[in-house]
Amino acid sequence: MGTKDDAAAPAAKTPGGEAAPLPALTIAIVAPRKTVKYEGQYAGPGKEVSLPAAEVAELRALGFLVDPNADPAPAVGEGPTFETEGDGTSVRPAE
Repeated sequence: MGTKDDAAAPAAKTPGGEAAPLPALTIAIVAPRKTVKYEGQYAGPGKEVSLPAAEVAELRALGFLVDPNADPAPAVGEGPTFETEGDGTSVRPAE
């Protein structure tokens, strides 16, 4: 049994009946803390995807993709930790 996503999409046709050319693909990287569905599977943060240029532009504007040639974003830490009164254990503040 297949799902709607499993079915092959019909090829686009030009007014003359020929198959329309496929759009040029652009490579992008999935943004931190984001997921993109790509070729029927999910691509998580840092994964490379190749999509049509129009889709890449839209997903970049929405913050789901980053440019692979751009400077990497600074690493995000897990937040502050504090050492208690001299016993050497560290605790995270309550959220």
